[in-house]
Amino acid sequence: MNPALVHFIQRCHENKLESLIILSVCIGFFSLAAAGLLNGLRATTHYQALKEAQSKYPSITMVKNVRFVQDKNVVTTDGITSGIDGALQLDGPEVTDIMVYTRDASLPPGTIL
Repeated sequence: MNPALVHFIQRCHENKLESLIILSVCIGFFSLAAAGLLNGLRATTHYQALKEAQSKYPSITMVKNVRFVQDKNVVTTDGITSGIDGALQLDGPEVTDIMVYTRDASLPPGTIL
């Protein structure tokens, strides 16, 4: 897990950026969860990571067998291609000025899911 990324996500959350829509793709879920952004929300992640997500983050309601979940201003998706579905769910004239991309997750780089 990239501590700088988790800190950035926490700062956005602490600064009450509710207007900021956050989307995670696949196991990017773990970065949002580590930052505490998903506490009390419904979310999803790749099906092979669901058990780990449920045990590691019991305050998050994990939703199975869906392409994406939107809860408040957070969209989580279950895999790479479902990131497209999640992005299409976003609505509004806003265009974000900041995009954060990370490959960090609880699985080692190069893991094929």
